Amino acid sequence: MSRGIWKNPAVPKSGWICVNFDDLGPEQSRDCGACGSTTLRYVHHLKHPDGSTLAVGKTCAARLEDDPGAAGRRETGAPDFVIPALRHYPIAKQSRMMDWLKNWNPGKKPDTIWRRVGTDFATVFRRWDGRYAGVYRDVFTRPHPTVLKAQLALYGIVASPDMAPDKTGTEPKVLPAVSGSDDPLSF
Repeated sequence: MSRGIWKNPAVPKSGWICVNFDDLGPEQSRDCGACGSTTLRYVHHLKHPDGSTLAVGKTCAARLEDDPGAAGRRETGAPDFVIPALRHYPIAKQSRMMDWLKNWNPGKKPDTIWRRVGTDFATVFRRWDGRYAGVYRDVFTRPHPTVLKAQLALYGIVASPDMAPDKTGTEPKVLPAVSGSDDPLSF
């Protein structure tokens, strides 16, 4: 009988993203969601692009994440953990980008995830060449090697001022007819 997820072929063993980190303190603990055997004080909450979630310890987080050293850095006292790809951004933007990485849903097609942005949808999908790209309002990102990098590139598109929704709530203007007619469809 196997323990945890490690011998279960249905559970992905890579591509997980840490979305939260908890220090339960010296008096509290819980079991690891991956191996089931370790009693945890520090809990790394991981999410996979397929929608699966796990609460695991440092060793299992290191195996499931694409960055094996990230779990150790979180436990050794980084005041606010940040995915390494975000470290060069200002703190306020890091927080918004971490929020962006939450609440993705699996798509109907394999290797596709989506998220609602206002009344529109942002989608990340796997291309024919194995790389990932994102699309929002018919604007595509360039291909990226991981889902995480495609999500962050898509955030750049969604957060750009050009993609901001119309705040006035008015309908688009209809241009007046060029000819003398009142009918805008007459030629």
